[in-house]
Amino acid sequence: MRRGKPYILAAALLLAVPVLAQNPAPQNNENHPAGVAGNAAGNTAPNTEPEAIPALPASEYKDAPASQEERITRKVRHLLVMRHAYSIWDWLAFRVNGNTVELLGDVYSGGLKRDAIEAVREIDGVDRVYDHIRLLTASPEDDRIRHEVADAIYSRGTLSRYSWSAMPSIHIIVSGGQVRLEGVVDNQPDKDAAALCAKGVSGVLQVTNNLRLEQD
Repeated sequence: MRRGKPYILAAALLLAVPVLAQNPAPQNNENHPAGVAGNAAGNTAPNTEPEAIPALPASEYKDAPASQEERITRKVRHLLVMRHAYSIWDWLAFRVNGNTVELLGDVYSGGLKRDAIEAVREIDGVDRVYDHIRLLTASPEDDRIRHEVADAIYSRGTLSRYSWSAMPSIHIIVSGGQVRLEGVVDNQPDKDAAALCAKGVSGVLQVTNNLRLEQD
């Protein structure tokens, strides 16, 4: 009798196989955020995720002819950097996958968000634009932190030179007392110094230092 139990179990499993085959696992749609913008109904976000490209002034391009994707990348970068409302309180980035552009980042102004989306939609060769830009919540306390962190960073002797350009290269993103530093600096000591300045401001709960080094 003991030897009969495995055969009974095996038979039960064989009978269950057709039932399982008729009921596939449900698809997980959690990776398709609400509010995605595209040029047609029912678009879903791209499956592949190339590295996000920051909206910063680009170094000189290579002389070789650009592919369609490279051309779109250059144009998107240029258009985002040139938005008149783009400031040190905002951070824009993007991904290009073929003829699809995914916009990322955090902005202080809803007008900047709309302007960025519309500008990229007008690029020749772009078929779809996905909007993953987060609009920062208005807060008097966050506004105070923004300005005090900027004063602390850009008034420091070794860091003041980063404020000389029309678009200062250190961006300060604040949300609920959380500070994130984005942009480019020349070296690791400057990157560390910027984080220390931000941490010294009252009300700052945490500092995430995403500053890149110029050679990266």
